[in-house]
Parts: sequence; C-alpha cells; structure tokens
Amino acid sequence: MRRILVTIIALIGLAAMGFSQIKDSSDWLVGRSEHSLLHRLRSNLGFDDTPVTDGDAVAVVTIEGVKAVVLVVGPVKGDAKKYAQAIEDWRTESKLPGVVEYSQEDDCASARYELSTGGFGKMSASLDLPLRSLYERLKPLESKTSMALMVPGYTSIDLTEKETYIAPAGNRYWEFTKSLGPERVHTAIKIPGWVPPAVVAWLTLPLVGFGLCFGLGFTYARRQDIPIEKRRRFYSMLVSKGIFVVLGIHAVLVIVTIPTRALDPVSQLWVGQRFSQFAILVVPLFAIVPIALLPLLNKMETKLLGPTEAEKADREDFSEYQRPPMNTDAAKSDLKKNLWSSGIVLVALAIFLFIPAHKGSLLSNLQSVIVPIYLILTLLVRVIVRTIKSKKGGVDPIVAAQEAGFEQYRPRVEARLAAVATKLGEPVPTVSVMPLLQGPYGACISNHRLMVTPALADRFTDGELDFILAHELAHKNKGHLKTRLFIFLIPAVLIFIVMFRLALGMSSSVWLARGFVFSPMLLILVFYVFGRPLLMKYFRKNEYQADEVAVRATGDREAAISALAKIARQNGLAGYDEDEFLRTHPLIANRIERIRTLAL
Repeated sequence: MRRILVTIIALIGLAAMGFSQIKDSSDWLVGRSEHSLLHRLRSNLGFDDTPVTDGDAVAVVTIEGVKAVVLVVGPVKGDAKKYAQAIEDWRTESKLPGVVEYSQEDDCASARYELSTGGFGKMSASLDLPLRSLYERLKPLESKTSMALMVPGYTSIDLTEKETYIAPAGNRYWEFTKSLGPERVHTAIKIPGWVPPAVVAWLTLPLVGFGLCFGLGFTYARRQDIPIEKRRRFYSMLVSKGIFVVLGIHAVLVIVTIPTRALDPVSQLWVGQRFSQFAILVVPLFAIVPIALLPLLNKMETKLLGPTEAEKADREDFSEYQRPPMNTDAAKSDLKKNLWSSGIVLVALAIFLFIPAHKGSLLSNLQSVIVPIYLILTLLVRVIVRTIKSKKGGVDPIVAAQEAGFEQYRPRVEARLAAVATKLGEPVPTVSVMPLLQGPYGACISNHRLMVTPALADRFTDGELDFILAHELAHKNKGHLKTRLFIFLIPAVLIFIVMFRLALGMSSSVWLARGFVFSPMLLILVFYVFGRPLLMKYFRKNEYQADEVAVRATGDREAAISALAKIARQNGLAGYDEDEFLRTHPLIANRIERIRTLAL
C-alpha cells in the first residue's frame, strides 16, 4: 500500500511539473563551460564577472544551428524561480516547446531553457526566436540586466545588426543592454545529400574496413587448394597494408572534417552537438572492438595458418625451456593482497569523488583531476622504484618470477657479454634469462638490462651468442634506445597534457584561422598514420647498423649468418611477414645478404 501511495504522489508531482514546465534542478545549471562563457562576455563585452554582484543579472542566448539555449545568471540573493518564471511566460506566449529549469547555485541564482527543432534523420529545419520580447521579460528581473547573443561561426543567422565582437574562433557576439535588440532571429539548416553518407563513413569506416580486411583474409586462408606459404603471404599483406589504408583514409576524413567543422551542421541538426563532441564517443570503439576480438582472431589464425605437420617436425623441441608452474597457493595469496589493496584505493577514490564541494573550491578542483593524477603517480612510482632497484642491483619481483628456473643459463651469457661489452666500450648491463615474445630464440635490451631467452642462451654457439649480444649492445652504443624513447615519449606526454587539460575544462586547440581549429590530437593522428612507414624505415635502418657494428666487433661473419638463420627457422613461418612495409625489423634474408657483402 505504501508503494502505491508513493507512486501516486510521484505521478501527481510529475504531472504538476509538466503542467508548469518549470523544474527545480540540482546544482549543475551553471557548469564549467557556462562560467567560461560568462568570463568571455566580461572580457569582450564588458559584462560583470561571476559571481554576479547584487542587483546585476546576465542573460545569454546561445544559438548553434537550430538549437538555442537561454541562460540567466543573477546574484546569490537573486530569485532563481522568478528568473525561470519570466522565461516560462515568454516561452508560453511564443508557443515554444521545452522545459525551463532553475537552480540556486553556490555562487549565483540561475535559470535555463533549451530548444531544438532538429531531430535524427532530418535534412532541414529552422528556428525562429522572438528575441526582443524575451529581453522585455528579463530586463525587470534586476536593477541592471545585461543581455547578449552568441552565435558560432558555422551558424548562419539573418541578423542585420553589426556584431559587437568577433572572436578568433569565429564566434560572434551581440550586446543588447542599451537596446532591446532585433525583433526576431531566424536560423535554418539544410544539409546536402552527400553529408549523411559522409557521416556514416566517418563513424563506421574503421570497423567496417577492419572487418573486410580480416574477413577477406580468413576467407582466402581457408582455401586448402592454395599452398600455405601463399595463403600466409596474402593474409599478412592484406591485414597489415589493408588496415593501414583504412586508417589512412579515415585520418584524411578526420583532418578534413574536425578542424574545418564541415560536419557540424548535420550533427547540430541530428543530435544537437558539435560533430567533434558526438564523434569522440564513437572513436574508442575503433580500438576497443579489435582488442576485444583479438583472442578470437589469434585462435583463427593459428587454426588456419599455423605450422603444418612438416613444419612442426622440423622444429626443435623447446619444452625444457618452458616456465615452471608457479606456486598456486603463493600466487592466490598475492592475488588476494593485490585485489584488496586495489579495492581499498578505488573505494577511497570513489568516496573522495562524492564528497560535496563548492564550485571552484580546492576540493572541487582536486575531484576533477584526482583520477588522472592517481594514474600518473602510480606509473611514476613504479618506474622510479624499478629504476632505483635496477641501479642498486635489486631484483624486481616481476622479473624474478619470469627468470625462475633459468638461473643455470645466466653465467655463460654474463661471461660472453663481458667480453663483447669490452670490445664496444660499453658498461656491462644486468643479464636476465627468461621467455620473450619474439619466440624461442630472442633477445632485447633496455637501459640497464639485457634479456635473452633460455633456448638462445643454451643452444647458440659462442660465436652466435656473441653476435646476438653485440647486436643488442650496439643499439645502446649508437643511441638507438634514447631516440626510440624520445619518439614514443613525446606523443605520450602530449596525450597526457591534452587529457589533463580536458579534465580541468581547458582546451589545447589552436585557431589557425577563423573557422579552422587545429588540435594536438590531430597532430598525433597524422604522426601515427602517415609517419608510421617512415618511422618503421628508420627502425629497420637501426637494425642494419646494429648488425654491422656487431659483425665488426666479433669479426665472425659466418656466426652472425648462422645465428640469424636459426632465428628465422625457429621463430617464423614460411610466407608470414615477408613484407617490410610496417615492420620494425628487416627481413632476415635481407639482413643476411647485407652481412655477406659487408667489408670487414
């Protein structure tokens, strides 16, 4: 019975609210973007800043396409409901649809009304507002009520009066404090027929393109009448080059549409937002969907294009170099500790985020940036701790777990490395013997550690092992590690700065011309898509240079060729990765040919 009464009371309240069309809102009507607009009005039109002083009020009418927002902001002691009633009377008199909201904010009283005549799928719409009658309703609210009209550059409006101010971004401002303003304002949007297909292509091209590449690749891979080397070659080429072409075309669409705002009219008409605001919600799908499908794709690749029985028979047995099983009880205990500690931190963050805070206060500002600060501090602490442990000779628990069971191979690698490092004039880095992603025969180097697989440490001859160790040290000797760190660090830092500024409500975009904005995210996109082939070519050049340094240091050309041949035979499959287009390493056949012609 109690639930029925509560439901009836709620329905009566909703009916009354719908009848009056005025809604009491929580403390959110004047958010960060609205405060920013009011500050711009103060700077460009001489309006009072927020919080508004007693006796002052600011009314702003923002028109974007066929969407209009009326915002009235008065002092803390102002009557927000009175503001809302004035707008409601004007709305009713003008026979306009929509809901008026009001709120007593922490630093002002406010009322807001939003109207849009657009809708999804529409090809045209118009908006007609009686602006003068609105100001006549709002002017008596306070002893001094200022009014402005703001229209972005991409919205056409039939207003003959000269703009009071034009911003570099193209936004136009009219100030009507001293006059009643124009009788009416009228805007209209009519989008060409080619725009909807362009929007669909923009939003779906990556996923559709990826699907076609993998779909055609798997269809061809199922052809048992075609030699498997040819199938692997075609699949590898289609997936690598096809996906790159799809990303390249989409990058061109992004570069053409986002800075110039060419698709803003259709997004304003359909969803009432700028296209960049709308599209940014879809972009993460381009990465999330392929990542989610990756395990399934890898399973299908292995099933259709994995090693044949003959290739398996030709492979060495590497079972003795597999990582020994972990202590299950210890692993479960560590997992529980990590889950508890992570859970406590996340609960503390959640509680902190929901603590009531006044707008603009230190607590409110901390709440807006606490998550990115937590993530970046966690990463920095881990990097600093690992670096300190590495320099002091300490053992990282993650590295120690990976090395467990392979300690017997380390002394030989350390002895050979010491001799090679002396020839190259390099300090001897710490050695780790562990399984790596490159395959059973693999090696890599960081600033303070050189890692090799147990199979390579055990089965390569002294000459072959010396070449591999000298090759890795050559990357450090020639400065390749620092260059690569710089190449990958700059975009990461740029992305962090952009995201951090967004969390603070600030933009990092630069207006190159009226109606043309350039974003740092576009710079990253151009670098990633169009600069990637050049970057891969540079990395391949590094590999050739490291080969040359290693052969000259060891003086054993045949051992180098033998080591590379073993890696190719045991790590790869015939037909796979035979195109250097997007590879960081040259084809081993090309590396061997370079070494054969190298003058010692």
